[in-house]
Amino acid sequence: MQKLSNIFKFVRRQPRWRLVTVGILLVAIALLVWGGTAKTLGKTPTFVARRGPLEITILEGGSLQALESQELKCEVRVGYQGTKILRIVDEGYFVTEEDVKTNKVLVELDSSDLQKQIVQQEIQYQSAVANRHRDGQDHPGGRSGCGPCRSHHE
Repeated sequence: MQKLSNIFKFVRRQPRWRLVTVGILLVAIALLVWGGTAKTLGKTPTFVARRGPLEITILEGGSLQALESQELKCEVRVGYQGTKILRIVDEGYFVTEEDVKTNKVLVELDSSDLQKQIVQQEIQYQSAVANRHRDGQDHPGGRSGCGPCRSHHE
């Protein structure tokens, strides 16, 4: 009895932080020793695996962010406004392998202004070729080197 009394006196003389620390350690040791018994393992919910589609439904709000993203911009510029989009697939459209094989058009741009520019460039090119030919720059012998064209140059 006196030993028990001495233990109580010793404990009472200790600061509270030591008592709390010892209490926490005792609880942690008890959980480690008795927490992982076979009885608790038997109470763990289990599920038998089977083949088939795995359907998971999540009913939570939130946002997603791609690990890798790409920004696509139309680099075709005509005038100050850019190019008009005549036709585009609906947002969220899933492109299939069949779409790729059949070359499905996803976006159609207005090319009328570009066609006009091509015609103007072709006219400028043909004019430059004609001027060069007229000046004799494309003949190895100069103006006098082209027999059939000599009348044009003089």
